[in-house]
This record gives sequence, structure tokens and C-alpha cells, in this order.
Amino acid sequence: HGGRYSYAMQPRIAEWNCWCLGQALMPLIAERGGSTDDAKAVLDGWGACFDRAHRAALRAKLGLAQAHDEDDALIDALFERLQADRVDFTTFFRRLSRVRAAAPHDAAGADGADGCRELVVDRAAFDAWLLRYRRRLAREAPDDAERAAAMNRVNPKYVLRNHLAEIAIQQARTGDYSEVARLQKVLERPYDEQPEMEAYAALPPVWASALEVSCSS
Repeated sequence: HGGRYSYAMQPRIAEWNCWCLGQALMPLIAERGGSTDDAKAVLDGWGACFDRAHRAALRAKLGLAQAHDEDDALIDALFERLQADRVDFTTFFRRLSRVRAAAPHDAAGADGADGCRELVVDRAAFDAWLLRYRRRLAREAPDDAERAAAMNRVNPKYVLRNHLAEIAIQQARTGDYSEVARLQKVLERPYDEQPEMEAYAALPPVWASALEVSCSS
């Protein structure tokens, strides 16, 4: 989990791959009268370009349409909390879309914060983060419904979880491809609410933690 092909290393490995491709193309660029210095300048800017795009994507996941100086700290604090509490990212971000910019004042007005809170272990720490998040949302004077719709366009409800694939694979090995077909149908609309398919959005069962996959799976 800590090697060059780990999830955390992917940005740097992608940059390394671009450099390798660039090195292979340098002779062709020079042969056709191009500037290898220009090509190197493009490669030198890859890291900063990626970081900007990555941060923009993360802001979109949180429903932040504008960029503010405190966003990086807010985002980093959230992912530290999610990692520490081993929270399911897909479920969390989908529920986060239901959080209102203004905290409800009574139980009848409870929002998506309760759904998020039940996923974490350190709820006091999450509540402290949530307060910062609501304040940040308020700076954009957003419409809760519009923000929720925008968040749900980038945060899928349905993903190909290992245990779902395992169930489909085991049935397919017996010649029954019906589960493969159902799974494919669900995943064709990953961002849409599909009430009849709620089971495919459920948290993984305990037995799924024993599943292991590799690059060739």
C-alpha cells in the first residue's frame, strides 16, 4: 500500500509516465523542428496543473463553486477524518450533499449531517469540521437544492464495489449471468437515484473486508 503503485502515489507516477513519454518523443520533436525546451516546459508545469485540477475536483465534491484560501485546510481536515475513521467515501459524499448551509434548529428540520455523522467514529471531531463547512458554504450564499444537485453530479451513488463484483462473478461461473446484467444496468446510471436498486448502494458486508484484488483481477 505504500509503493509506487499505491493510490497516494498515482499523481507522481502519472507525472513520471508523462516524462517517460516526453523523453521518447523528444527526438521526433527535434527532428520536426520543434523546441525540446518548450516540451520540457510543458512537462515541468504538469505537477502544478494537476494540483489545480485535483483541488477543483475536490471542491466540487464538497459543493464549493468558488475557491477560497481556507479550502485546502478544510478539505485536508475532512480526508484526515475520513481516513482515521475508515469511512466509506462513496456513501459519505453522497450524504454530504444533503447538508444545509444553515444548521437546522429542531429535530424536524434535521438534514444530511446526521447521515454523515453516523458513519464516523469521532463525532465531536466531525461536528467541529461540520461547523467550518457550514460557515464556508454560507460564504457563497448558495441554494441548498442547487448545490445538492451539483454535488450529486460528481459524487456517484453506485460504484463497482468488490463484493458486488464477487457475487456477479460467482454466479457467472455457474453460467448464470443475470447478476452481471443487473449490475451493468445499475452502473450505467451511477449518479442517478434508483430506488429499486438501493441494495447496490449499501455499505459493504463484513465478509467483503476479506476480499483481495490485484492489478490483473
